[in-house]
Amino acid sequence: MSDFVRYTSRSRRWKTWAGDIKEIHAIADIFENAATKVRNKILEQHEEHEETDVYCTCLSDAKSAVATARISEGSESISGSLHAVVAAIDRRTFQRMTFKLEGYSSPHLQLKFDSEFGSLDGQGLTLEVSSSWRDWVRQTFTELSDEIDKGVPRWHFLRTVPGLALITLVGGLAGFCIALPMFNSGNDVISSLGTSPIILLMILSPISAYVWAFPGFEITHEGGTTTGARRLAFMCALLLSIPIGIVINLIT
Repeated sequence: MSDFVRYTSRSRRWKTWAGDIKEIHAIADIFENAATKVRNKILEQHEEHEETDVYCTCLSDAKSAVATARISEGSESISGSLHAVVAAIDRRTFQRMTFKLEGYSSPHLQLKFDSEFGSLDGQGLTLEVSSSWRDWVRQTFTELSDEIDKGVPRWHFLRTVPGLALITLVGGLAGFCIALPMFNSGNDVISSLGTSPIILLMILSPISAYVWAFPGFEITHEGGTTTGARRLAFMCALLLSIPIGIVINLIT
């Protein structure tokens, strides 16, 4: 018998995710299925001890391996079974939620959902899986990752550092183009900057403005458009209006 145990660990972080309650239920299904496999595996390992004290202890461990969820909503929290807790989500007050595999001898399986407004890295999903059962770790990690990937929005690259630099650069240039006519007309600097909300946001709180425009985690209406997609469309429309306005001024 080996005198050591080899553990396998997998972890992943998604900086952007958006989906409706139905999609969160789909993730919960996979999580619960992983917990069921844990209970079955515990029992399989002790089949030869059936009807003994060892098997009774094993049976107790297997029953304790359950998937639970907890929601944090400011000063209040909700905890219980996965689907019951997901059904109780209030999109208006939701901040954090954690799926967790509980149990005395259960492997580590945890998925955190975080939508609390804050720093660039303060939102998104985090998955952690570890166990001495290598195949279970790999299968569970792959199945959950594949399901979570379905909710990653197309604009997810904007939540990266290069994306932040790009938006800051484009926003600054757009604001400069908007403010330039005011400079040329003889108005002072304050009045000129006041015509550009993009410049003001970037100067006063660039990270806050960026996180507000492109939230890392969002629970949408069923089939609804993400906040990031709507605000990106608005920014594109604003940027498009600048050359159009310049052309019109040149023509007139």
